[in-house]
Amino acid sequence: MIQAALELGFSLDELSEIIAMRGAGRAPCKHVRALAGQKLASLDARIKELERVRRLLSQTLAAWDASLGSSTTKPARLLESLAAPITRRDRKVRS
Repeated sequence: MIQAALELGFSLDELSEIIAMRGAGRAPCKHVRALAGQKLASLDARIKELERVRRLLSQTLAAWDASLGSSTTKPARLLESLAAPITRRDRKVRS
């Protein structure tokens, strides 16, 4: 049970609190449900952020590929291009 709860994101402190509630004769079910709901919301937010970063990285790679494809021997300055505003990088990708 503990390992499965840890895999779902429950902390040892949270599990200790839940077990203490049980030991005191209280039913922690609603508390456990609320914690799990918070973990799901947090995970959804993290996934959304990771998807945003993935899109940005994909756009960056496309811009870099275009830059490398048109460059013969001069440095492409890939890392320096990261300082350009995202909208400028987007336009480079679409051009």
